[in-house]
Amino acid sequence: MEQLEKSGGPPARAIRVANVMEEGRFSGQHKRILSVAERLRHQGIETVVYFPSLDSEFFERRLRESGIDYRRMNITRPTKELKLLARYIFFFLA
Repeated sequence: MEQLEKSGGPPARAIRVANVMEEGRFSGQHKRILSVAERLRHQGIETVVYFPSLDSEFFERRLRESGIDYRRMNITRPTKELKLLARYIFFFLA
């Protein structure tokens, strides 16, 4: 892991932030993640965004354009449909 210099003491560890989104469709939460990640980058803090593949093309494009690291995941969002809900829960237990 990258080390940051700290005056008067041993090197400090780099700070990394992970954002996990359950919804791929772009909304205010996604816009906030982009905004915060860009500001944190200027302070030397790395952000990685994890989000579902479904309906996330616009969000992925915005992350790429902003230079923010991201990972698309094969997860579903919470739903009332039992099969998808079971898949959602299993994803986090596996």
